[in-house]
Amino acid sequence: MRRDGNVSATAGLNEGAGNGGNIKINSPLIVAVPQENSDISANAFQGSGGNITIKTKGIFGIIPASSPTPQSDITASSRLGLQGQINIIQPDVQPTEALVELPTQIVDASNQIGQNCPRGRNAKKPLGEFVVSGRGSLPPSALQPLVGTPNLRPLATLSGDSTPVSTSPTPTIPPTQTPLVEAQGWVKTPDGKIILVASGIEATPSSYLSTSVCPAFK
Repeated sequence: MRRDGNVSATAGLNEGAGNGGNIKINSPLIVAVPQENSDISANAFQGSGGNITIKTKGIFGIIPASSPTPQSDITASSRLGLQGQINIIQPDVQPTEALVELPTQIVDASNQIGQNCPRGRNAKKPLGEFVVSGRGSLPPSALQPLVGTPNLRPLATLSGDSTPVSTSPTPTIPPTQTPLVEAQGWVKTPDGKIILVASGIEATPSSYLSTSVCPAFK
């Protein structure tokens, strides 16, 4: 039922007398959209509501109601008289009939594992096998060395703005300079050159400059 669909046996549309009629529906499924106001009704105003009997395996989107609503509903109401009857018949379904009964006993895992290796004639008989499939479903050989996987894609890089790392500039130490000092004296090199010097040279008096006392002549 779609878009204001209506199955009706309603009486007293103009608020008059009359009882609601009877509706019998036998369908495998009844499906409606709840918001589309599709109704199955046997209503009345002054008289009694009718009887609605529905036999189906499933009913979806439409439900019984005591009075008409803006939704999809099934009604057998009366304004001034007796309410009608709504009877929905569905076959009894046993949900447990299709279920598979699972074993209730707990399996002992120790009984499923071989405890001892076979001996004697059965020593060469394998107990089982363990297969390791490599890339491309090719099993690796135990006699070959391990190799890389050139088919692997490189690691993805994160997208987004990168925050630059702030680095403080390294202070530059100026080279040590000898301060300028006013010349206080000069010296003469053996080759005859004159060199100005910062500190004066103390002169050592020579012994020949000392005054000798001449003896008095008699």
